Amino acid sequence: MRGYASCRWGQVHYRSAGAIRGDASRTAALLFHESPQSSAIFERALPLLGERLAAYAFDTPGYGYSDPPPGPRSVPEYAAAMLEAASSLGLDRFAAVGVHTGTGIALQMAAQAPERVSHLVISGTPGAMREWRAGWLADPPGPIPLADDGAHLRNQWLTATGRGGTADLALATLMTTSVLRIHERWGWALDGVARHDPEPDLRALSCPVLVLGVEFDTLIEEDREAALAAPGARFELVEGLPGQLPWRAPHRFARAVSDFVAGPDPDPGVA
Repeated sequence: MRGYASCRWGQVHYRSAGAIRGDASRTAALLFHESPQSSAIFERALPLLGERLAAYAFDTPGYGYSDPPPGPRSVPEYAAAMLEAASSLGLDRFAAVGVHTGTGIALQMAAQAPERVSHLVISGTPGAMREWRAGWLADPPGPIPLADDGAHLRNQWLTATGRGGTADLALATLMTTSVLRIHERWGWALDGVARHDPEPDLRALSCPVLVLGVEFDTLIEEDREAALAAPGARFELVEGLPGQLPWRAPHRFARAVSDFVAGPDPDPGVA
């Protein structure tokens, strides 16, 4: 199912599975994507999450099909907007699940409203990349320039297929089109990440925390640091993948999230 929630900047698009109107018996899980992608990165995992959870995957404002803010915003502002979106759907308490940029947003949601976040699952902690943050702040990239000969299309394709040796052409297509459709604001959320230090948010957490580290992800070392910084955090290593865990290994991702949030499945079957 797809729909829209409301926040300070307009409408926030989401995809959901397992959410039944009027049924509050299932634990809600809110999913936040990496930038400059969209909630489509969770499409393969959502039906699996929906078997045990009421799962909602949101497009960050300005990405996917969500209305944009007036300009780049800070991580605390994005988090506050997503708390508003959750409230507009009647979601008062939920697990927050973040990947890369989505990790920063989920962490801030827990910092701003600890009474609302029951569990936190994160994969990739980009704000901890100190050299990357310094480089971005020293020379912030602007919009993706458009070329008369369409060279920007091929450049984005080469970026997508070169990232971690992406051989999944469907994933590469998704990554390419997601960036190009918001080319003028692709870096807005990343700018917020570069300006925000996640360590205080990590150290202040009071909810159970699962860190899903992906072996060949660019942020694997940052995930190890995050697991040490967050009180009582559990670290799980997912081997053999370069990133985009919800897409590349949806069963593994969904099982880890569902078991952590709702408890082990009494009838796990074959995954």
